[in-house]
Amino acid sequence: MKAQTKSKKLTAKAMVLAVLQDCPGARNSDAVLYEKVYERYYGRQVLSGTVLAFLRLLRDGEIVDPDNLRRTRARIQNDEAMFRPTDPETMRRRGRNY
Repeated sequence: MKAQTKSKKLTAKAMVLAVLQDCPGARNSDAVLYEKVYERYYGRQVLSGTVLAFLRLLRDGEIVDPDNLRRTRARIQNDEAMFRPTDPETMRRRGRNY
């Protein structure tokens, strides 16, 4: 049975929106987005554990998939026109006219 955590009550979109609002660096970097989401909603133990432990949590559905976070961030920025990137290089690399 999956453990019930406070993060289970939130959707990936709610988590990503909160992080994008509070951390402008996450608007430019998916790695920063992942770090901030896992730190805020799952605790430091996720970030300080082993890669194998992280993969087990991912496999067991205990944490949100990083690809889901990336796709959610892209939808928020591209489709909803919210929390756009702040770095010109990131905008160029993503090929969007923000």
